[in-house]
Amino acid sequence: MVSRKILASKIPDGAKLLVAEIGSVCRHEGGVCNKTNAYFMTVFQKPERTIIRYIKQLADKGFISVEMDRKGPYTSERRMWVLGASADLIATYPNKVKLRLENVS
Repeated sequence: MVSRKILASKIPDGAKLLVAEIGSVCRHEGGVCNKTNAYFMTVFQKPERTIIRYIKQLADKGFISVEMDRKGPYTSERRMWVLGASADLIATYPNKVKLRLENVS
């Protein structure tokens, strides 16, 4: 089961919550999440470097895909999607996934 894969992965609990939030945003905003680091910093009360690390870990483990448009040295837009079976699980059981992830100790 994908939720077990997410929960059993060696990523921080905050990253596990972040994948659920990205999935939620995708469901409500046309299938893509383009929220900024500042948005996630506010939601999770974490510093920017932590949010960046979570996103990288989720992408490296194959839970999300990240696409960035760059203008010079700066990122002008970032788009994220929850991948594969993780996306199917979050779309099918959003409340269960959120509850399971919120109860991670």
